[in-house]
Amino acid sequence: MGDDILPSWRPGPARDAVVTFLDAAESVPREQRLACFDNDGTLWCERPTYVQYEFFVDALRTAVLSEPSLATVPEFAALLAQDREAIGEMGLERIAYALTRLFEGQGPEDFTARVREFLARAHHRSLGRPLRSNTYLPMHELMSELRRRGFTVCIVTGGGHGVPPSGQQ
Repeated sequence: MGDDILPSWRPGPARDAVVTFLDAAESVPREQRLACFDNDGTLWCERPTYVQYEFFVDALRTAVLSEPSLATVPEFAALLAQDREAIGEMGLERIAYALTRLFEGQGPEDFTARVREFLARAHHRSLGRPLRSNTYLPMHELMSELRRRGFTVCIVTGGGHGVPPSGQQ
C-alpha cells in the first residue's frame, strides 16, 4: 500500500509512522480496533479562536440586540470589546458559565437548531471561508482509512468540561 493512502500527507517520518501503524493494526482483531481523535486543532481550526467561542460570541451579539443591558455584564462587556486581558483575568470558566446563561430554558433541539443555523452562515475570521469547510484533509483521509480497515472512529473533546465557578449552579 503506502503511496495510495493518505495522499495529502507530506512524505516524512510522521506519515511513515502512521502507515506503519495502519499496517501493523491488521493483526488486531477488528472488534478491538478503536481510534479516538480530539476535535479541536486535530479536525478543525482553533486559530484565531475556537468555533465554539465564535458561536457563543455570535449568540451574545444577537442577545444584546434584543436586551442591550446584557452588554454591561462584565463577562459580556469583555467579550464584546475583545478585551483579552479582562477575559484572561476573569478566566475561561467564568466566561463560559456566563455564556451558558444565554441559553437557559432552551431545550436540546432548539440549541442544536441555533448551532446549525450559525454554522450554515458563519465564516472563519481570517480565512474568510465558511467555518464548516475549515477541517483538515489529512485527518479526514486518516479517519477514512481507519474505517476502511475496520476501526471504530470516535471524536471527542475536552472543551467546556469545567464546573461552574464556586457558589454558582
